[in-house]
Amino acid sequence: MATPAEIRQAVDSKLSLLQAAITTRQDTFFAANGRYWQGKRLHTGAIPADGVEVLPNIGTGTPSNETQPWPVGIRTTAMPMSLEVHTYAGPQGHGYVVILTVQINATTWWRIFQVGPETYRARPWHQQVDIGGLAR
Repeated sequence: MATPAEIRQAVDSKLSLLQAAITTRQDTFFAANGRYWQGKRLHTGAIPADGVEVLPNIGTGTPSNETQPWPVGIRTTAMPMSLEVHTYAGPQGHGYVVILTVQINATTWWRIFQVGPETYRARPWHQQVDIGGLAR
């Protein structure tokens, strides 16, 4: 079995492969709408675990304020993590974050990849900790 560090590296590598499709979607959407596109978590229910690549099961679902689903090339690609995209419009301008989530040895890990002016939004890999029933 792969180590947690190897699994996180595999997730980062997979994101690198998907990044062009996400960037293209965002650039096109921003040009047409003046804001970035937002995407629901690709895996409902169980999050991919221990480096096993799983097909997303979101189908064509979208957030309530969005009309376009994930690009077909992403929602039909098996991956060792789940992705979601959140947007922001802050004082410095528009941007978005891509949240990667994976289970490793029954522990949830997440990382935030950030695009835009508010660089403080980026986060390296962290273990999710349950504090009094609240996941952080």
